[in-house]
Amino acid sequence: MKRSRLTSIAAAALVIGTTLAPSAFAAQTSSYTDVTATTPGYSAIMDLSSKGIMHGYSDGTFRPTDSISRGQFLAYYMLAVEGVTGVKPGANAQYYKDIAPGNWDFNYIGAAYENNWINPYWVGIFTGGNFNENYQASYGDIASFFVKSMEVAGKVTLPKGVTPLNYAYSIGLFQGTPYTPTTTQKWVTRGDAAIILENILSFDNGTLLPQGATVTVSGGTTMAPNSSESLSVNVTVGSSTVTLPSSAAVTYAFASGSATTGFINQPANGSVSGTFVPTAPGTYTVVATVDGVQSAPFTVNVFGQAAGVKLSAASSSVVANGVSLNKVTATIVDGNGVPVTNFSGQATLSVTGTAVTTTLTTPTSQAADLSGTTLTFTSGVATFYVQSENIPGYTSTVSLSGLTAANGSSESGTISYAPLTLTAVQQTPTSIVVSAATSTLPVNDNTGTDLVTVTVEDQTGNPMIGGTYSLNASISGGGVFSNGLTTETVTSYYGGTATFVVDGVQGKTGTYVVAVSGTGLKTGTANITAAIAGNPTKLSLTASSGTFVQGVTASPVEFTISQQDANGITSITPASTVVPNVVVKNSAGSVVTNVYVQPVTTAGVAVGSPVTANTSGVYVLPTGTANFTVYDTSTTADAGTYTVTVSDGETTNALAASNPVSLTELANTTTAEKLTLSAATNVLRPNALSTNLTVAVTDQYGNPVASGVTLTVYANGGPGSAALDGQPYMPTSMSATVTTNASGQITIPFAAQDYNNATWTITASGTGFATTSTTLSVQDYPAASYQFLLKDVTPSVTYTNNTVYATAGNTIEFASLAGSNTALLNTGFDVNNNPVNTNASDNVTVTINHASGLMLTATVPSGVSVSNNATTDVTTITGTLSEVSAYLNSMTAQMAGLTTVSIVDNSTGARGAASINIEPSNVASQVVLSGVSSATALTIGDSYPVTYTLTDVGGNPVVAPSGGYVVNVVAPAGLEFIVNGVASQTASVTIAGGTTSATATLVDVANSATTTGNVTGSVYGNTSITVPSVTLTY
Repeated sequence: MKRSRLTSIAAAALVIGTTLAPSAFAAQTSSYTDVTATTPGYSAIMDLSSKGIMHGYSDGTFRPTDSISRGQFLAYYMLAVEGVTGVKPGANAQYYKDIAPGNWDFNYIGAAYENNWINPYWVGIFTGGNFNENYQASYGDIASFFVKSMEVAGKVTLPKGVTPLNYAYSIGLFQGTPYTPTTTQKWVTRGDAAIILENILSFDNGTLLPQGATVTVSGGTTMAPNSSESLSVNVTVGSSTVTLPSSAAVTYAFASGSATTGFINQPANGSVSGTFVPTAPGTYTVVATVDGVQSAPFTVNVFGQAAGVKLSAASSSVVANGVSLNKVTATIVDGNGVPVTNFSGQATLSVTGTAVTTTLTTPTSQAADLSGTTLTFTSGVATFYVQSENIPGYTSTVSLSGLTAANGSSESGTISYAPLTLTAVQQTPTSIVVSAATSTLPVNDNTGTDLVTVTVEDQTGNPMIGGTYSLNASISGGGVFSNGLTTETVTSYYGGTATFVVDGVQGKTGTYVVAVSGTGLKTGTANITAAIAGNPTKLSLTASSGTFVQGVTASPVEFTISQQDANGITSITPASTVVPNVVVKNSAGSVVTNVYVQPVTTAGVAVGSPVTANTSGVYVLPTGTANFTVYDTSTTADAGTYTVTVSDGETTNALAASNPVSLTELANTTTAEKLTLSAATNVLRPNALSTNLTVAVTDQYGNPVASGVTLTVYANGGPGSAALDGQPYMPTSMSATVTTNASGQITIPFAAQDYNNATWTITASGTGFATTSTTLSVQDYPAASYQFLLKDVTPSVTYTNNTVYATAGNTIEFASLAGSNTALLNTGFDVNNNPVNTNASDNVTVTINHASGLMLTATVPSGVSVSNNATTDVTTITGTLSEVSAYLNSMTAQMAGLTTVSIVDNSTGARGAASINIEPSNVASQVVLSGVSSATALTIGDSYPVTYTLTDVGGNPVVAPSGGYVVNVVAPAGLEFIVNGVASQTASVTIAGGTTSATATLVDVANSATTTGNVTGSVYGNTSITVPSVTLTY
C-alpha cells in the first residue's frame, strides 16, 4: 500500500502548547463535538487532552478518524513519555532537508535525532535526507520510535530476530486498534494514536496488559433483590493468569440492555473487587474494564417470587441395563426462569412410563416406587434418582405437582410444572472387568483353585445384558490356567460374562496377575494372592455359570461352598459342622423365595429333595453341604438378575458369611404365549412423521422369547392418511401381515401425514394370542436439543463404526444415538426427546475442543466463519445450520486425545455435544520438520536447531523400527545443515530404531538480501513415507 502525504491543513493539525499552536487550532479541551462515549478511543482521547498531550481543532472537533502524520505522532509521543525519557523538544542543528529551523516540529524531530530515537534502517529516514514529516504515520513508524526510545531509556530490550513492529504488538501496544499482524490496515488515525499513546503510558506505569489478554468477571450468578454480591476480575493470556498491579485501573458497569435497578460500588484503591446490589428482580449484565480491555458480559439473575418447578436430569437418557441410575434435580424458578435459591417447601412426585420404573432418594438406597410421595426443597432444590429398565426405546415421564411454600418462603398464585422425559437407550460394550471368586489361592499343594469371572460392561460400568465376546486371557506370577498353560481363549455369551479356573502351583507364593483383553474393549485385570493356607474363618461361594433358564430344571446353576482362612486363602482343612443358610435376592435387594435350592454332590447328582425357603426367606441346607444348584419353576415373569449368599447356621463357632454371587435368570424360549407391541416413539412431529413398531412374542411367563409366528398389525385413526410397513398412504385404516424373527420380534415402519393432534391406534393379533395395542399421535414441537455421536466410518480398520475411539487418519462423521451415519442437520430432538427436523437457516456456533484432533475440509463455505485459537486448541465455527452441517460432513482424525464437538443454536438456544478419543495409528506416514517454519525470519550467520520427527498421518510421533530411517535433506542456496559437525547444503539425518526423531542444525550462510527457498527431503529406500517441504525466509 502506497504511503500518502497529508494535506497542509491535516499536517498542521498538531497543536502543542500555545507558542507552537497555529491559530486555526485550539489547545486541549474537555469535550469535542465529534467525540462521544461510543467513539473508539474515547477515554484515551479525553485523558490525553486533559493532560495537554493531544489537542483538537479550533472548531471544537478532534477528527478521530483522520490520519495522523509521522511528525505529529512523534511530537505527541515526546510529550507523553517526557517523564520516562527526560527528552524535551529542542534541537542544536538541522539534520533533515525538509525540517529547517522555524518548522513547527523542528525542535521535536531534532531532539529525537540527538537522543538516538531514530534508527534509519527501521524507518527509512537517513541523515541529510527528508524526514517526510507529513507522511501518514504507520504502525511500523510508531513501533520503531517506541522501541528505540525505550531502549535508550533502558526500558526495553528488543529480542534477537524480532522486529520492532512484532515486539510492540506482542506486548499489547496496539490493543484497542484495528491492527493485527495479518491486517491490511497500516496507517494510524488520530483516534488510534490516542489509544496507542494511552497504552504506552500504561506500559511505562507497568500496567499494560499483554496482547491477547482476556478479562473475565466472576461472582454469584443468582441472588435475591437488595442482597449484595462481590464481583472480581481475572486476567489471562492463553492458560496463564496475569497478576494485576495495585495501580491497575478496574471499573465495572452495566452492559447495554441490562437491567439497571441497582448499583455497583467500584473497587477501592489497589483493589480489583466491586460490590453489586440489585434492588429489583431481573437479568443484570455487568462488564469490567481493566486498563482499557473490556470483559465479556457477566450475567447475574436476580430472582423474584417462586412461580414454577424446573426438572433436569444428569442425562436425558438412561442405559437400558436394569441398574443404571440417573440423578434428577428439581429447581424452583421465578416467572423468568431464574432459580429461587432461598425457597423452602414441598411438592408431590409422579413417575410414569417404562424407561424407568423406580425412584431412589439416594444413589445407594434401596430402589422403591416413590410416586405420590413428597419431595422437600432446600435452598430451592430437591434431588432424587431414577433407575432404568432393561429394554431400550421406551420413555418415562417424571413430573411434580402441588408445590407449597414453607414459612419464610413465598410463591405466586399460579405455579407452572414442566415434566421431564427420559429415554432408555441401547447398551454399548466398553470394558472388561475381571474378578476372582476369592482372590486367594492355597499353595500348600497343587490342589488349590480359584474361579475367575470375566464381565463385559457397558458405557455406564454395568454388565452387558446380551452379546457374545471372544476374549484373550493370560496369567503371570507363577499360576496357570486349568489347561496347564499361562494363556487361554475365553468366550463370553449372552450376559457378557464368562468364567475360568486358575490353578495354584505348590510353593509358588506371591501375586498371580490375570489379564483379559478383547477387540475394542478396555483390558481388565485381577490379582490373586497365592499363600500357604491356615484354618478356616469364613465361607466363600462360587458359581458354575452366570445364567439359568426359567422353567428348565435340566441345566441349573451349580454353586460351590468353600472355606477360607483369615487371609482369604481356601483352607485345606475345612470344618465339618457348617450349616449352609442360602439367601437369594433380586436386583432391588429384596429376598425372593420363588426358586428351588437343590443340594448336590461334586459331580452334580442331587442329594435328597429340593429345599424351599423358610418363613424368613432362608434356604437351610443339610450340615456339611458343599454344592447346590438353583432353578426356577414359578409361573411369573422372573427373568432378571439375582444375588446368592451363604452363611453358616452353626450356633457355635460359626464361620463368617460368604461374598454375594450374581446370576441372571433368562426367559424360556421353548414356549410362546402372548404378544407385546411398542413404538420407537409414540409422538410424531411435523418433520419426523414416521416411527418403527416392534411386535414381540413372550414366553408363558411373560419374558420375551424367540419364535417364528405370523401376525397381523392394524392401524386405525386420523385425520389424514398413514402408511404401514411401507405400503401406500391410506385414510382411516390399513393392515400388514408379518412374521417374527429369530429374536421373537418384528419391526415395521409406520408413517402419518402432518395433521396436528391426529391419533392412530396400532393393534397386533395372531392365532392363539390376545390382541395388544398402542396409540400414536401427531404433535407440533420444535427442536430443543441436538443429540449425536462422533463415529469412525473408515471401513475395515480397528475402530470401524466405533463411536468411542477413532484412529488418526480415519474419517469421522456424525452419527445418530443409534449409531447410523447422519448429518448434524438431522440430529434435532424436541422437548419430549423425540427426533425432529431442524431449521436449516438457524444461526449456529460449533466449538471443537482439542481441535488439533480433527482436520476439517480445506474449503470454507462463504457463509461460514472459522476461528482457530492455537493457544487453547479450540476452533469455533459460525454460520447457518445447513452450511455448518455440510462443512462438517466429513472430518479426518489427527492428533491423539479426547476431541469434543459441541453446538449451540443461536436462534433457539438448543445445544448438544459429543466426544471421541483419537488414537495414534502407529503407522509411519511422514517425517516433519520443526524448529523453523514459514513464519520464522532467519538471520544471516545465525544457527537454528531443528528436529525431524517420524509421525503418522495425523501428526502423532511414531517409533522407528529397529533398522531406523535415513532422511536425506536438501537446503536451498544460502542455507546449510550441520550434521555430525559437517556443514553442507545436503545432509543425511538418521532416525534411529526405537526413537521418534533426530536433530540437526540449520545455518543461514546467505550473503545477499532477503530471499525465500524450500527445505526438502526424502526417506532413503522408502517412498511411502513423505517429507513435506518447508518454505523459509532468510
